Amino acid sequence: MGSAMDRPPERENAGEPDDRWYRLMVESANDFAIFSVGLSGDVLTWNPGSERMFGYAAGEIIGEPSRKLFTPEDQISGEFDRELSIAASEGRARDDRWHVRRDGSRFWANGLLMGMRDEERMVRGFVKVIQDRTAEKRVEEALRRSEDQFARVFLGNPAAMAVELRDSGRLMLVNEQFLQLTGYWRSEALGMTGDELNIWAKPRQREAAVAAAEGGGPAGAVALDIRTKGGEIRPCIALFQLTTLVDTEALLATYIDVTGVSERGSR
Repeated sequence: MGSAMDRPPERENAGEPDDRWYRLMVESANDFAIFSVGLSGDVLTWNPGSERMFGYAAGEIIGEPSRKLFTPEDQISGEFDRELSIAASEGRARDDRWHVRRDGSRFWANGLLMGMRDEERMVRGFVKVIQDRTAEKRVEEALRRSEDQFARVFLGNPAAMAVELRDSGRLMLVNEQFLQLTGYWRSEALGMTGDELNIWAKPRQREAAVAAAEGGGPAGAVALDIRTKGGEIRPCIALFQLTTLVDTEALLATYIDVTGVSERGSR
């Protein structure tokens, strides 16, 4: 099924942006729904990521009101119009909400709606970027349902702890000790992978530890060096355990900082 990220005819001026690169960039973003809407909210363009996420082919959705991607309750409450209004007046509108696929099923997503302005700074339309965060939402809800027990075991643990999705490695939850160990703010860490944060000083240590956990054998502590945000290497003892939260496979990681112990032992 074809994409419809059509753009105006290419400019011949070599100093101007090449629309082919723009089109290639948008159409290659398969993990993101990227589409544009007119001032009335009708869909104008639709990238392959949008088709994969929502289930609509470009020919089915272009020209249709984008409000149909919102839940019925959000449409009734005016969330669609509110989002357009904020993006028009402030330049952008962020949202975390449920969206509706072609088959009626729902998914949780992070979204950003940005106003597109012409040379006279007049808003001519909008571009929407959406990322599916359903798995993360399910983990969050599962942990909230077991809040009391989880708070004692996870948030109050003196060791650094993190919960990440098994398939993507993205951090879903981290405790305060993890933030102190790595030097990152919570907003910087959540949703990212350890590779993206560059915290694995020796990636093979991490790979071996995760492989052992996935092998189904008894959990065992392993040596693992953590690189902090500031570049310091902190030796740790790590323990990885597979768990399931609302039918979502996750990895629970515990890190004990042994920097002081290592330094004394090396003297």
